[in-house]
Amino acid sequence: MARKNREINVFNLSFLDVLSCALGAVILVLVLIPDPKPTKCPDPKPCPVCRECPTCPVCQQCPTPKPCPVCQECPTCPDCKEDVAILISISWKAQDDRKVDIDLHVEPPGGYPEIYYRNKETKRNGILVMKLTHDNTGGAHAPEVFFSPRAPEGDWTIYVKYYAGSASTEVKGTIYWAEGEKPFNTQYMSRKGEKRRIATLTVKKGKLLNLQMY
Repeated sequence: MARKNREINVFNLSFLDVLSCALGAVILVLVLIPDPKPTKCPDPKPCPVCRECPTCPVCQQCPTPKPCPVCQECPTCPDCKEDVAILISISWKAQDDRKVDIDLHVEPPGGYPEIYYRNKETKRNGILVMKLTHDNTGGAHAPEVFFSPRAPEGDWTIYVKYYAGSASTEVKGTIYWAEGEKPFNTQYMSRKGEKRRIATLTVKKGKLLNLQMY
């Protein structure tokens, strides 16, 4: 018996080829083009030190401390949320800033030594407890900065000292912590060797308490 010749529908095959190619092209585009990354953090969690938003996207909760990209210190996270991070900054203005040097002195609790230009940092078991991160000798535009990522509990006292010079000098500063910031009262100093208490505070159970300005 002779075989019947099957009729081939050229239109149907061409349509299926085009459809398959189009579907393949769409899949290829979806695979090759990455998902767009957010350009703005939807839920910023500011670093308690520099007040900027830590690593995005989405400000991931860090299972281990991760440095803030702005100030390079550890932001608040589940591993260190009970600790109090303190940053203290002072600067000054005189008729001739180059001849005046004002020093920041921080007296911590718990038997830790005073932090100032001759003793700039303290560590415990190899971990930084506190540090004078910037020791300015050049005037108002480069402040002196003290930082403690995990401030020990107890009573703290903060001083400024007129180290060098003779001109009347205006000294200003601010203390920063996770819940806020507060400027120190402006000090007017002119006598070499003069040391003034400018603030006291207490750290207890993960809180900064009893902040008193002088």
